[in-house]
Amino acid sequence: MLAGVKQTGTRGERVRGWRRLAVAIWPEPNDPQMFGDIEVDAGSALAFIERERDRTGVHVTILHVAGKALAHALSEHPELNVLPHGNRLTPRGRVDVAFIVGLDEGETNAGVRVRDADRKAVADIARELQSRAASLRTRADPSVERFARLVDHVPLWLLRLGLRAGVWLTVDRGLDLGLPGLEPGGFGSALITSVGGMGIDHGYPMLTPFGRVPIAVMLGRVTRRPVADGDEVVIRPMLTLSAVLDHRFLDGSHAGRLVTSIRAYLADPEAFEPSADADYAPASAAMNPSRRTS
Repeated sequence: MLAGVKQTGTRGERVRGWRRLAVAIWPEPNDPQMFGDIEVDAGSALAFIERERDRTGVHVTILHVAGKALAHALSEHPELNVLPHGNRLTPRGRVDVAFIVGLDEGETNAGVRVRDADRKAVADIARELQSRAASLRTRADPSVERFARLVDHVPLWLLRLGLRAGVWLTVDRGLDLGLPGLEPGGFGSALITSVGGMGIDHGYPMLTPFGRVPIAVMLGRVTRRPVADGDEVVIRPMLTLSAVLDHRFLDGSHAGRLVTSIRAYLADPEAFEPSADADYAPASAAMNPSRRTS
């Protein structure tokens, strides 16, 4: 018999003590988030980063490379690049990735959506993120400052209502309200962030309801660890990528496809760089966000 459980004959077992308290605290499970993580050898990615810094003068980081890996994986599996809406999934037609950047010395953060991330070179992704993050940090865009003041001063009940309305208008109806963080299509195909710069080896992201992103990835710190290389033990720079998926629309088989593509990319990032004359325009098959497919 379980500890804290009292036998009551044919009526079953009645919980007591901590288990009874737990029943009072938490309702039945209703969270569709599915968590998982992988460890990858970051040696090739780190060497690629050094070459790109020397070649372009852009401060490329492991976050930019991992974000491109995620975009590449989604481009290889377009059936997973979807916009959830109720019980329907809309093909997005383009791969946009939201990168979380720190503001106000880490006191707050913001999502910067990079459009067509799968078609861009890693250095171009880094350059775009650095430029837009600098604009956010200096409040160069007046609309960002207005939105920040609105968030800080509007009553919570009204803020919740406004966010729900904003998501319905921008994500479900495809309208552009000109508000930061409320772009048509939500946060894009996926979201990626990192805690490695904070000295954290491993952590999990979260899915934000108003972002309508079914995939979120978090990077930990690159650390040198012993790993098996055939019959030998060697020291390698290892990176943990943790993810959370919306289990209503994605499951383990989908995660396996993404992981295979991500591993292949990180093993040789340079092999997936676009040519100098590559066209970054959106795919002609891009669909209107308001259209839905069963």
